[in-house]
Amino acid sequence: MAAVNNKAVFGALAACLAIVAVAGMLADRAEKHRDLQPSVPLGLVTSLPIYWGEGDDFGAALASDAPAHWVRTRLEQAGYALEPLDVLAQDGTAEPSESLAQLSTVLIAQPRPFTPADFVALDSWVRDGGKALIFADPVLTGHSDLPLGDPRRPQYAALLSPIFARWGLEQVLDESQPVGMRQIAYSAFTIPVDQAGAFRLVGEVNKQCRIAADGLVAQCSIGSGTVLLVGDTTLLDQEGGSGRSTEALLGLLQEVRSP
Repeated sequence: MAAVNNKAVFGALAACLAIVAVAGMLADRAEKHRDLQPSVPLGLVTSLPIYWGEGDDFGAALASDAPAHWVRTRLEQAGYALEPLDVLAQDGTAEPSESLAQLSTVLIAQPRPFTPADFVALDSWVRDGGKALIFADPVLTGHSDLPLGDPRRPQYAALLSPIFARWGLEQVLDESQPVGMRQIAYSAFTIPVDQAGAFRLVGEVNKQCRIAADGLVAQCSIGSGTVLLVGDTTLLDQEGGSGRSTEALLGLLQEVRSP
């Protein structure tokens, strides 16, 4: 009978315990942010492969055995029920669509170009009490398997300047900033960025918004609603999903929901 290699056994046991510890830590962080309700509806407007896989149509998504994007997984573990939105405006009007009107909180991340009606509908929804967490990246650095020019590829640059101007903001890109991922401190956590945009106040004295984290974040009270803008999407990259990323994402959502 072969002798048992105690060193190998203990090594394998230690590795298993480490995996269990990490899983428990992530679950604890998600539970910390879980709402008392069974689920919290969260609208999702994005060109990033957060809800569907990159390039998937509905049938392919159902048939795919690829793991879900970490953002979707962590949000659902934290008690959010994601509701993808294709449009923000009601057909033929600039009023919020029925789907948007029924939501209290929306996550917008590098969306496809909005129509003028979409901008008006979003602004109206926020002023009536809506809460939006918006990731707007001027230069998307995340990897995509789709070729340049493919309409399914994530939006390269966020085209949201009309709504920024409406809220007294502009976004600029400092081309002298360091290349590569770095961390910027905000609130009780850090946000990873790569070629991030910076927000500035424009026009008349803007008492609606406050700039934080070296311009990366803008916190705005618009009418009865709240908007939290982040000038980079690196936090949402498919390759992310660390404990720090989860903490930052859930922390940002909690802040916009309970300013």
